[in-house]
Amino acid sequence: MRDPRYIIIQAINDFYGGSASDEELTDFLAVPQNKMMLAEVLAKVNTQFEQFQENKRNKDNVKHPFEQQDIVVKLNKNLPADDAVIEPDSTTKPIKDTPPKYSKSKCGVFRPQSTDVVAKHTFEQLQESNPKQNKTVGDNEKKLVQVKNSPSSTKPAVSSYLPDPISIKAVYSKSEDVVFRLQNARVGAKYDNAVEQDSSVNIKITNILDLAELGLQWDQEQYKIIGTPTKDGSYPLRIVYSYDGKVDKYIATIELVVISDPKNLWKDLPSDQSVAFWKTDDAYSGIASNNYVLAGASRRGRSHAHIGSCRDDDFNLLPSTNNGWQILAVADGAGSAKFSREGARIAVHTSSDLLVKELDNHDDELLAAMNKYHQSEGVEQNLQNIVYSVFCNPIYKVVEAIHELAGQHKASFKDFYTTLLIAAHKEINGRHYVIGYWRGDGAMALFSENNCLNLLGSPDGGEYAGQTRFMDTSAALQEDILTRVKFAVVDDISAIFLLTDGITDPMFKSENDLRALTAWDNYWHQQVKPQLSNDPKESAKKLWKSLDFWSPGNHDDRTIAVLYKKNVSDS
Repeated sequence: MRDPRYIIIQAINDFYGGSASDEELTDFLAVPQNKMMLAEVLAKVNTQFEQFQENKRNKDNVKHPFEQQDIVVKLNKNLPADDAVIEPDSTTKPIKDTPPKYSKSKCGVFRPQSTDVVAKHTFEQLQESNPKQNKTVGDNEKKLVQVKNSPSSTKPAVSSYLPDPISIKAVYSKSEDVVFRLQNARVGAKYDNAVEQDSSVNIKITNILDLAELGLQWDQEQYKIIGTPTKDGSYPLRIVYSYDGKVDKYIATIELVVISDPKNLWKDLPSDQSVAFWKTDDAYSGIASNNYVLAGASRRGRSHAHIGSCRDDDFNLLPSTNNGWQILAVADGAGSAKFSREGARIAVHTSSDLLVKELDNHDDELLAAMNKYHQSEGVEQNLQNIVYSVFCNPIYKVVEAIHELAGQHKASFKDFYTTLLIAAHKEINGRHYVIGYWRGDGAMALFSENNCLNLLGSPDGGEYAGQTRFMDTSAALQEDILTRVKFAVVDDISAIFLLTDGITDPMFKSENDLRALTAWDNYWHQQVKPQLSNDPKESAKKLWKSLDFWSPGNHDDRTIAVLYKKNVSDS
């Protein structure tokens, strides 16, 4: 049976990636959807406890639903004679189980101090099932070996020689103990662990039963339990062992706790299409443009899917303009803003549609100024003026459109908060001209495989840690626009990336990684390049599928827009 406490602990740790502080834990519990998830778990806990109390009134020795104990096996030097038979003792009662002790971890989450299991009724001498026959231990050994090797036997032969531990009167020694310990397992994760043991005598485990149904097995050569657990819960395993050279005639029962796969804790509920500004839960598209492919994909995050809310991210791709400029845009709506999904949609479509016109209108003077900048490696005032002329209207119109929409719906401008990353590319005779605007977090990069990286800006922090800057009225100011526009002239590119923080946070662990060519090379070779082909739609769909990776603590929407050369798979 799955222990609901493990579900709660795993849910919180998984959300913060196992490094939550007390303050973050408080914030976690303050989020309504998190409370909903935990309330469901606690309701199951209460139901199990009620069943436990009801059964306890009607029957003695009811097993506690959350019991976990260490196995302490008592050894006796004075073993019974070979022909002795241990009779059941009706007065013998199992020792009451006690719940596990808990200790507070560094992130404020309470965990069991140990996964060890303690019990004092499982050390028994294995006897022949027929008490009328006085067979020696040697006879029992021979028969045991014969049954083990029998091809018609479908179960471990030793199981027929294992009496019910509770029905047998055990003889204990106060001076000698053996303690077995077993590490927890996780569903779907490789398990390769030995059974830890503390003993004053030489203990040898010869078999562990009841593993096959869990997808595990006992490897005698490695002296380990190996395999991949297929289901979660707490399962009793029987350890067959000997000590001090004695035959395999003792058994101990230990609990193996298999923790559920964190992915199974998350629901995938469709969003409500009746809400204002509804958008599809996922989106992907691709277009071919001259010798390039533009592909974009956006996947709703698990935090949204769990409660059935909408995707906040958005993107837009535009093929070559009249003068050969290609445009990509992505936006990440603020999770705390109730209409941010619409703010993101307005940001990418309004800005990119207007940028097309401005680039065509200022094409000649922009290219001339960028060439001069490239040759002198200095920023000319004329280039700044042209850049502002190109971007001022697209950015201003985004702010204006959001402001008007907020007024129509009697909402606040903050209800539509969103980031915006937009880039334009043009190639002339093998020379690449790139210009981009970046407000908020995420990343925008000009990338050449194994060669160079040009980060077109930097993540934009907010007033407090963990926040970012969004599109607001200050975004339309000339000074703000000029600080956020970057340009580059290069002789070779592999790709231009625009990513929201749902991708950059798990893929680039720090700002140093974000600025490191090696980190982008790894991302390119492992996550992106294998998905790309000359077919724009196929590439976009594969990119969308690749966004369904698992990263503890990272459950936000994920959106990518990428421009790359055709025949990239041949490079």
